[in-house]
Amino acid sequence: MGSRILLARYLEQAEELLETSTAVRLLPRRILAGSFLFLALVVSTIVALITWPVRAARRRTTSRSRTQIPVVDAIESEHLEEPALIVDVSADWCGPCLILDEVIQQFSIRHDNVCIVKINASVSSREATRLSVVGLPTLIFFSFGNEVGRHAGTLSVENLEKLASDCFGR
Repeated sequence: MGSRILLARYLEQAEELLETSTAVRLLPRRILAGSFLFLALVVSTIVALITWPVRAARRRTTSRSRTQIPVVDAIESEHLEEPALIVDVSADWCGPCLILDEVIQQFSIRHDNVCIVKINASVSSREATRLSVVGLPTLIFFSFGNEVGRHAGTLSVENLEKLASDCFGR
């Protein structure tokens, strides 16, 4: 009977040893994985800091060659007299807004008969509220002062052209 108790104790001790040794073996893997993730974060931050001036200079030189879309604080009555007006409500910090800016630039080059104005929602939050803008970016289509369409989110140039032709009947 004494040998059975000793055997049971040895089995319990062996199981405890196996449980702790598995955890000990996995610990270096977890440390290694955490270290790898931290290193990847540091490297990507350094690369972003090094390439930022180059990207900023490239963005500055390409923006000079584009047509300038006026940024206004509020929609003026002269804008509302236009037969085709697109109001782009966006913000400088909004990623989808930056994507839509490129699309609107391309659209404005192709369609010089459509008046486009931009409202910065960060600066003119009252105007954005007055226009019932819920999400950014938002495009509002006006024809002779009447809202004829609205779209929230990004679009391709082709989809913007289709949406504009649906709203303005062209």
